[in-house]
Amino acid sequence: MTQGTALFSDLHSVVYTVFPDKKTAEAVATEIIDQQLAACANIFQEHTAIYLWEGKRERAAEVAVLFKTTTTAVSRLIGEIKSRHPYETPAILSWSIANCDPDYAKWISESVRL
Repeated sequence: MTQGTALFSDLHSVVYTVFPDKKTAEAVATEIIDQQLAACANIFQEHTAIYLWEGKRERAAEVAVLFKTTTTAVSRLIGEIKSRHPYETPAILSWSIANCDPDYAKWISESVRL
């Protein structure tokens, strides 16, 4: 499972989503962390999103959040994000962490509870 100082595994994942503002992002991230569905939530600075919606090009300010979690918690985490999300069709994406510092991976595993 380990090679050198990196952990190669699909036991951990990141989940990415965006919110319309920092207040909403922080509120949802806090609830997720309090529920122990993720070990950490990184809330990024506001950015501009350009996208198609109902056939029209749109432009909006958004705030991205990156959650670090276990792969087994991803489905529940996505469900919790979606149930709190103000968007009709929120972008909620996840991918497995290909390699990770073993101590950080251990911390994620110890922090997430289902």
